[in-house]
Amino acid sequence: QPYSSQAELALVFFAETGITAHPDTFAKALKMAGITRVKQRAKGSFQSPEPNKSYG
Repeated sequence: QPYSSQAELALVFFAETGITAHPDTFAKALKMAGITRVKQRAKGSFQSPEPNKSYG
């Protein structure tokens, strides 16, 4: 699940393996394994500029 948080991934990893790791160690292991996380964009955080005015 690319949108899972690091904490959620760590919980699933622990549930399946019984192994816990420090969050920094877990993040480093994910990176070394070639697993990239996609950060979900926050809704409503981007305000678009005013629309361009057309002077015909």
